[in-house]
Amino acid sequence: MHIQVDEMWKLYNTGIVLAVVCFCSCQNRPSGPVQVPANHPTVVDLVVLPDCSAAPELESWGKDAVAIAGEWYPKISELLNGEEPLASPAVTIVIKRMDGIAYTSENRITVSANWIERHPDDTGLVVHELVHVVQDYRVPTPAWIAEGIADYIRFFLYENQWDWACRIDPDRSHYTDGYQTSAAFLRWIAGTHRRGGTAGVTSDMPVALESRSGDAREENSRCSLLERETAFIQKLNRSCRDGVYSDDFFVEATGETLDVLWNEFLFDLRATRKTRPGL
Repeated sequence: MHIQVDEMWKLYNTGIVLAVVCFCSCQNRPSGPVQVPANHPTVVDLVVLPDCSAAPELESWGKDAVAIAGEWYPKISELLNGEEPLASPAVTIVIKRMDGIAYTSENRITVSANWIERHPDDTGLVVHELVHVVQDYRVPTPAWIAEGIADYIRFFLYENQWDWACRIDPDRSHYTDGYQTSAAFLRWIAGTHRRGGTAGVTSDMPVALESRSGDAREENSRCSLLERETAFIQKLNRSCRDGVYSDDFFVEATGETLDVLWNEFLFDLRATRKTRPGL
């Protein structure tokens, strides 16, 4: 949702603490786990509403959020939508007093000041919400897919948390839970399946579910796996954006239904957890 000029001016006149414009290009941009060129500059506006003006930590968090958004918005767009133009040339991040954590409406991300004060290190939520800006789904899409893609990019690509998937409880989880559970499930599908093949524990499983070491061989395996994962995620996102997604997507991609895939994922997850009893 674009903020109208008169609305923005009204906000500025009632005590805005900070409004920052950040331009990010592909030159001299810090490298991340996903190397993609950003061929568009990004404008990020930060608006801290007056009821938050007495909390200086919100301003600090906001500055970090602007920097993250400036780098990752074009990166996420390139990852999910290829060479398509950005969903919006600008993103607005609003910090306000509210319950919950954050939500996104078109190109406007609203974040809870209460949450930031309790979790000042949680900047990853910005990446999660940026994914929703890029997704821009115009037709109903299963929430678990939208949230799973967002958390895949946040936890695996932005935060590099390669082993937290092993902490999912196989007895209390389902792929429709969304968020981390769905992210781990989607990543597992991309990393272990070929069209028409069978699943089970494969040579990819130590890389797909466990943490990485510094060994060059494992690093090469990681890069190869990451390419497969991101290609799969991009194809899934495209089907949602084009309004053609159905659960048959997974049958066409793997030869198996979602329920069969989920049971195989649980089998592999339990096998991996046995080798890591402390999780």
